Amino acid sequence: MSDLDRKFIRVREKNQITLPTDLVSALAIHVGDFLEAARMADGSIQLRPTRLVAVGTPAAEREESLAKQDIRSGRFGTYESADELVDGLKKRRKKVASAAAEAAAGD
Repeated sequence: MSDLDRKFIRVREKNQITLPTDLVSALAIHVGDFLEAARMADGSIQLRPTRLVAVGTPAAEREESLAKQDIRSGRFGTYESADELVDGLKKRRKKVASAAAEAAAGD
């Protein structure tokens, strides 16, 4: 993280925080949106925009349809253990991050 990206946030009563306006704008976060909070191995906290899909809704049916297309097309993997799954996810994240870095470098 560069110093330009560095922001300080105070935790208030009831564990509430306010995200800096420039971060909210850059990530296109809006009132009512959801963020996923993850505690990382190094003790840091990662916030990611996410969306929740309720079972039985058109959005859930659309996501299920996409998943079934992936299965039919062979775009899925199987794992022998949880450790193997985690290793696979880490490799996938590195691949995505690398592709994003290459795309950013090309801009």
